[in-house]
Amino acid sequence: MPEWDWFVANLLVGVPLAAFGVCLLRESVRSALALALGFRVFEIRLGVGQPRAHFQLGPLDFACAPIALAGATIAHSARAPRHRIDRMALAVTPIGLQLVWIGTRLLSGSPPGGEPLYEGPAPLACLEIANALTLVLHLTCAVELPGGLRTDIRLFLDALVGPAGSERAARASYYARLSRHHLERSDVADARRAVRQGIRQLGPEPLLVEAERLLRRSALDSVIDQLACADALRRAIKQSEPRRRRERASWSRRERLRQSLYSLLPIALAISTLAVIQADRLVHSLEHGLIRVSERIGESGDPRACEAMDTRWHQWSTRIDPLRPPQPGLRSDRQLSRASLALCRGDRESAERHEASALLAANEAVKQMERRRNVEPADRLGAELQVTRLMRRLAEREGQAESHRDALRTLARAERRLIVLRGQLGALEPDAREAASYAIRAEAEAIEQARERLRGRLAAL
Repeated sequence: MPEWDWFVANLLVGVPLAAFGVCLLRESVRSALALALGFRVFEIRLGVGQPRAHFQLGPLDFACAPIALAGATIAHSARAPRHRIDRMALAVTPIGLQLVWIGTRLLSGSPPGGEPLYEGPAPLACLEIANALTLVLHLTCAVELPGGLRTDIRLFLDALVGPAGSERAARASYYARLSRHHLERSDVADARRAVRQGIRQLGPEPLLVEAERLLRRSALDSVIDQLACADALRRAIKQSEPRRRRERASWSRRERLRQSLYSLLPIALAISTLAVIQADRLVHSLEHGLIRVSERIGESGDPRACEAMDTRWHQWSTRIDPLRPPQPGLRSDRQLSRASLALCRGDRESAERHEASALLAANEAVKQMERRRNVEPADRLGAELQVTRLMRRLAEREGQAESHRDALRTLARAERRLIVLRGQLGALEPDAREAASYAIRAEAEAIEQARERLRGRLAAL
């Protein structure tokens, strides 16, 4: 198949199938934890929307809906102690495992997204895409999805700050479901006993009162009556679960505001965290933009514009640098742009200071790369070439100051660096090697031209 066809097939077929696998794994883990915490698992739902398939596997009911973005594990317990804490643990455990998976991939040196989608079947890439989509949804969107399913962070917030009555409702649902479970297996006595026990522990909860009424409505002597009563119990339980929809109509303005804040809190925290993580990249992008603007203004020769731009650089240095100190390579580029602004204003002394600072920063960048591992050869060569250019400019300044011998020695050192750089070209990729070779040749020609100018000045003395 062509590459484009594989790409479309992986996205339209592979990713949805992988999403169902992720949802199944998430709910399997949640069910296992529920059993470990002493809960009883009654039902597992996969997918968002109206269920299209229902089936039973032993004591478990399964329901599958078409959109594989979320799932739900219907598990309840009659225990009162730690009920809220257990609910919180059930809510966030799948998210934790998804984060562990991504962290393991990063630490192992094989980051997510390494397998291409256009070369053939890519099950691992599809699985990672589905994992990322579900993780972002359940970690940042505190919402209730179609079909009554809630995201993990919404479940967590409901368990953390929800009303205490929700625990009683969950325990009442446990007894009602247990009664229906016994009734489907023709165990009428245990079905009635479960409802009576729930009423004895929780009092006249509406769901339990309705369950007791349904159990008393007939003698339940035949299998037909028992299955009919079980179906009626299932409908009563289902009507009691999406109670939040009915409660919304009676919410006060304060309660609506509180629920809105709960829904917006996770995504606000996610955006804030992302902003902090990406702050360095944002600052560097802005500084690169300022450097390019400074170069254009310096070439224009407008002293007023250069003065205004230099003032802007001073403000940037005093406000931003204490919070986000620039890397040596970026600091070198900044000093060079400020040197061009100083020349535009006619301040040669200031330009020489900025160029000297740029050379020091470039040398620091080279030493920093030597201490680091896994540095790209092209980045290292670029830093070395920056030092060579600055040494040539320093030599030109020394020649203008009539320090001709110092200038010639500086050019000789710069030329020796270029010879070393030529020996490093073999470590580069073909395209990068060609670009670097062109840059080295251009710099060698610039050094030779500077040397000829210096020799001409010496001959004129």
